[in-house]
Amino acid sequence: MVGAAEVSTFEEAQKMALATNKLIIVDFWATWCGPCKKMDADTWSDDRVVAALDDFIFVKIDIDRNKELAQKYGINAIPNVFFLDANGVAVHSSLGYSSANEMLKSMGDYAISTEMISMELINHYKNPNYTNALRLLYKYYDFTLYADGNLKSDLINVCREYLNNAKSFISKKDENFEEKKQKLELLKLYDLAYLFNFDKLDKKLSEFKSNDINPVNKYDYWFLVYLSQKGLGKDLTNIESELKNNDLENVIADSNKILDVYQKSIKK
Repeated sequence: MVGAAEVSTFEEAQKMALATNKLIIVDFWATWCGPCKKMDADTWSDDRVVAALDDFIFVKIDIDRNKELAQKYGINAIPNVFFLDANGVAVHSSLGYSSANEMLKSMGDYAISTEMISMELINHYKNPNYTNALRLLYKYYDFTLYADGNLKSDLINVCREYLNNAKSFISKKDENFEEKKQKLELLKLYDLAYLFNFDKLDKKLSEFKSNDINPVNKYDYWFLVYLSQKGLGKDLTNIESELKNNDLENVIADSNKILDVYQKSIKK
């Protein structure tokens, strides 16, 4: 037993992660794996690592006893350590033996609280569907604003996973399929918005025509347009008029929140 943060099953780890707003650390291992035994002796037993595990929910998964779970995460070699959110989406992974110092570095980088997105994580866990996936996706994008470096890139990748997850819930048979399809196409561009790539965002938006935007998707479209144009220093008079006429003035405040973070980042 490594410490109080360790649980015995993956399902228990998910429930604990939801309850404590922590990420899950999964150590995929096997009884016959030499490097895994070395990590047990040198890494997971290190007092500093044991203390750092208080910031996570820790579970060891024997790949021979949990073949379905190992297959789900594409485990072909071990030891393989995954940092997951409560829904089991991978934030980071590390293949091969990791020393105590190496593990402490990773744990320091990913010791984050998910309190900001806790309600959406819980809703998606209890009832995975298109709407809950999108709500969590939006929250995750805002979450990236508080992250830097590799963590931000990894969280953007998590956003992509939830976008794909939302996509899996729609069908051409849906009455509002075209509306949902358009929304997902717009949401693909959120990566560029939250990575502050305004030039490329502007070019991608040229593929859309404002008159073709479904009313349900107008917020997403104008949010991206306003953000890209202000980020590029363009005149916003016509856009702001359009927003006021369509009761979309909240787009301005939401965009400025991202641009404030962008301005702070370029001043560092």
